[in-house]
Amino acid sequence: MKNRYGNKSFMNWVGAHQDLSEYPLLLGHSANLGLPGVWLYQLGEDDNSEDNILSFCYNAWASGYLRRFERKYIYEYRCLYPDPCDCDRSLPDGWYLYKIWPMNDIREVFYQPY
Repeated sequence: MKNRYGNKSFMNWVGAHQDLSEYPLLLGHSANLGLPGVWLYQLGEDDNSEDNILSFCYNAWASGYLRRFERKYIYEYRCLYPDPCDCDRSLPDGWYLYKIWPMNDIREVFYQPY
């Protein structure tokens, strides 16, 4: 589209119903062309799956179209039994997740290819 329409083609569409396996290639090529963004068309996808959206977002982040942030959480576990549970990192029977504490520690994550 960029070759055919030049500067009139400033953004392109990616079809969720047919381009799922090609997200890395299409988004990487769009970034190399200097397109400011890519639109996702999902109406034609029968499953309308969250996995498809997650795959698109991951590849858009890897291509520089999205920013990604992580937040730190503290997971508090408690023991069901009156006797102390074994302090085992694999969390044997008796331990349950009591509460998740969101912290204010947020950082941006940058893509690093393997």
